[in-house]
Amino acid sequence: MNFKFKVRFLSYDEIAQRTHEILKTHGFESTLPVPIEHILDNIYRVNIVPFPNLYSNFEINAFVSSDLKTIYVDEYLYTNLEKQYRFTLAHEFGHIILHRYVYENIKINSLETWKDFIRKADPYEHRKLEIQADNFAGLILVPKLHLEKAFNEQLKKNIHNIKKASLKGMKRNDYLQYILEIIAFNLSLIFQVHEQVIQIRLYKSNLISKIP
Repeated sequence: MNFKFKVRFLSYDEIAQRTHEILKTHGFESTLPVPIEHILDNIYRVNIVPFPNLYSNFEINAFVSSDLKTIYVDEYLYTNLEKQYRFTLAHEFGHIILHRYVYENIKINSLETWKDFIRKADPYEHRKLEIQADNFAGLILVPKLHLEKAFNEQLKKNIHNIKKASLKGMKRNDYLQYILEIIAFNLSLIFQVHEQVIQIRLYKSNLISKIP
């Protein structure tokens, strides 16, 4: 089977615009946490199917069929790891929205076909697919306007910690990660994503520069 493909360039801002349009079009622009399962299941009519031992046997959390109508997700993740499950769904949603032209040509209709695709696909092109889907997931689950507002509120709450560190003679680089982890943890509860997702969004949105 031919697994040759080229991934079209999409900037981070272009992907952000796509996610914003999806949330706005379907009336979820102001909804937190973003109801990603509902969007996929009820609006895009994508079947979400728990797959026993998908990760333990094949080291993957999920995969989407070539017709883009079914997402198979590791059953344990589906049942027990809510934040990771939400990100996994959003990642596969990214493939559905951004990579239809790839998936329709490679004809993945089984786990074996998917594994064959992973083995034979150009690693560079496959990596671009995954990076774009990760960016899409972070952007749709942590929308820009909500992120900025929530970050500013958390920054105000932690300004005393920053002042305390400064009075002790600590430089910004010495306390930055500590403050970032506090903020990321609190924001992760609001957006229902892992703290690492929040930190990546803060860096890519240049909000880290606001921490004095």
